[in-house]
Amino acid sequence: PLVVLSVPTAFFGASALNAAWLPSWIQPTATEPLSAFEALTPELGTVVLSAFAIAVGVTVTLAVRTREAVAAGSAGFVAGGFGVDVAYERLVVEPFHLLVRWVTAFDRSVIQRSVAEVGTGTQRASALLQRPYRGDVQRYVSTAVTAVIVGVVIMLVAVAT
Repeated sequence: PLVVLSVPTAFFGASALNAAWLPSWIQPTATEPLSAFEALTPELGTVVLSAFAIAVGVTVTLAVRTREAVAAGSAGFVAGGFGVDVAYERLVVEPFHLLVRWVTAFDRSVIQRSVAEVGTGTQRASALLQRPYRGDVQRYVSTAVTAVIVGVVIMLVAVAT
């Protein structure tokens, strides 16, 4: 990716040597007058300094890559994805696995127990509420007769007084 990105960077850097190119390219879409872009004109010294910085960067990268390749017996730094894989492993994957372990432990110790206790409580409550409705006809009749007798006694006492 760095090599691919260096191609357009080098192209735009080389095309910036022409001081009139950048303002003429920006002017049709700019809302400010051209004078605001005059500070963007490149100087030859800046371009040479940028090219030198690129050359130093490429040289250092190749030297590090070569040293690591010799030390590792393989492509080293490049084969390791320029260190991106290691960084991704440590910054994303490992914290995510730790979070998954924490959430799983919380789920097992808190959520699962709570759900099990609620289920047990619901079964016990339903057993208690179901008791009077189990189809015991003898109990229904005796309750109805008792209610009628109590009602008659209350009416007799009310009439007698």
